[in-house]
Amino acid sequence: DLNWRQIGVLDLLDDPALPFFVQWEGDPSLHPAVNGDGPRIERVEICGDRAKVVDWLGEPIAGIDFRVDWVDGDEAGVAAVHFSTPHGIVRID
Repeated sequence: DLNWRQIGVLDLLDDPALPFFVQWEGDPSLHPAVNGDGPRIERVEICGDRAKVVDWLGEPIAGIDFRVDWVDGDEAGVAAVHFSTPHGIVRID
């Protein structure tokens, strides 16, 4: 069985720029990133109130090993995620 818990998802209802976290609860050897050769997050673009997100998380943002860029836009939330893959960087928006 694969088990995980989503943390902070309900906060997205109030502000889509706030992040949520996934806590892996299954066997560590079954985690998708266990061997380290899969895609990895390099950068996240977020549209929203930076001060509110930093207040919610604290700064520096603990536990992340990727760059966060604050961008302008019409809709708050994650604007894009950049993944490194064996074939180069892929941007999903």
